[in-house]
Amino acid sequence: MAASIITLTVAAQTFAQNPMPAPRWHIEPQTFFACYDESFGYAVSRGAGVAVGRRGRDNLHLLVGSAYHVAVQPLVLFGNEQKMKSDWLRVYGALRKDWRLARKPDFALFVEAEAAMLYIRARALQIFGGAPGTIALRSKSEIKFSPALGTGLRVRVWPRWEVLCYVKKHFMTWGERRLENATAKPAWKAYWHLGAGLSYSFE
Repeated sequence: MAASIITLTVAAQTFAQNPMPAPRWHIEPQTFFACYDESFGYAVSRGAGVAVGRRGRDNLHLLVGSAYHVAVQPLVLFGNEQKMKSDWLRVYGALRKDWRLARKPDFALFVEAEAAMLYIRARALQIFGGAPGTIALRSKSEIKFSPALGTGLRVRVWPRWEVLCYVKKHFMTWGERRLENATAKPAWKAYWHLGAGLSYSFE
């Protein structure tokens, strides 16, 4: 009995002196609201995404992930209200920096910089035009470079689980038509993701 107690005591002391390393990988399912500048003409929409990251030195995290949502643009044509929909798929790589709060180590603030490719596919649309008949708008797609900056809060609720809340501002070029010019001039515009999610850490 005494030998067993001594063995357990030695094991506990050894574990305390050499704790297990913190998990380096984490996966983050997320959901968000996409909000746009007024000039886009899109309504607020919901989306979802997932990211996988690896923790490095100095609380730096390298992540890769994707996010998807459907953008909806209400239009009134020939007296009828129509909804133009487009699929937005974002694939990105990001670098994140964490700062644990000294008095509350379960809370961490973070900032994030992203480089992403955004795939936009406008869905086909049938518009009833009265006497002229039905007007068909074909599906079309494009790919844009879309960097982003974000900030948020991480709260540990279990040893390997954290809750996230964040805001990200995305930038992209968007064709802007002007009356004095028949062509569309690209201009940098922004839209936001207001989101929340979970983070699970693993080996």
